[in-house]
Amino acid sequence: MELVRNVFFNTDKLIRDETVKISYTGELYQRDCQTAYLHFTFGNDWTQKIDLPMKRTSLGFQTEITIPADAESLDLAFRDDQGNWDNNNKQNYSFQISPRPFALMVIDQQDMVFEKPVSGVQKFFRKVIMNIKRTAKFLPRVLGFGYDSEKDSSF
Repeated sequence: MELVRNVFFNTDKLIRDETVKISYTGELYQRDCQTAYLHFTFGNDWTQKIDLPMKRTSLGFQTEITIPADAESLDLAFRDDQGNWDNNNKQNYSFQISPRPFALMVIDQQDMVFEKPVSGVQKFFRKVIMNIKRTAKFLPRVLGFGYDSEKDSSF
């Protein structure tokens, strides 16, 4: 994907803690230079700059870098062996870096116990069945089966 004129990445966006391939087809490539270097840093702190040789291919000069987990932006420029630079008219090429998306946690299903959720209808019928059982227990007494009126004078 082209994010800026003459600078391409093999991904839609730059993400922390991932490796990205950078392709450059700018003026150094168009001048037929045989050697080019990626001159870059993460953030605007050029005290920790890195020069990385790039390989000339039919798709431009290419190299890969790994973006650190704490990087906010990637700032870069390109140079050749002769001291010629392509630094985007002294502004450098700058790209925002996105945080790594949260990964889904995978749980082994063999270690899990699944219980079916109980719906409202199921709860209702459980109560009905429980009440039927209670009623069945005392129904013979209520209907008079095995009831001895001489023993129980409470009525």
